[in-house]
Amino acid sequence: MDFNTDSSIIELFVHNGLLPLSPENKNHEDMKTVMTLNRVSTMNRVINHVHALVAQPLLLLSDYYSKVAGCRINIRQTGVLLNTQLAFFLTVFSDCGLLLRIACMLWLVVSLLRCKSLLEMLTTR
Repeated sequence: MDFNTDSSIIELFVHNGLLPLSPENKNHEDMKTVMTLNRVSTMNRVINHVHALVAQPLLLLSDYYSKVAGCRINIRQTGVLLNTQLAFFLTVFSDCGLLLRIACMLWLVVSLLRCKSLLEMLTTR
């Protein structure tokens, strides 16, 4: 095992302060920076891909809501409508205890108020 070329041992020594950063080790630090940037770039691509997968059904639903309402509804407004629908279904159709049902009712009231303000914004345009 050659200790001069094994990057994990060099990394371990540099990390623990046992090996000072020399010009030879500077290349190792540059390589670590490039590897980190590659990981970040890959993570950004994955996040963008997941975002596109999630946004596509929301865009379709937003278009549907726009046709039903007769005016343009964006994704944020679609989220408010979905939140209200979920609160309604959990309040009406859930078989849970009294405290959880009261929490669902409060959630429904808050989401209905948000929908009311949303509809007021849509009608004032």
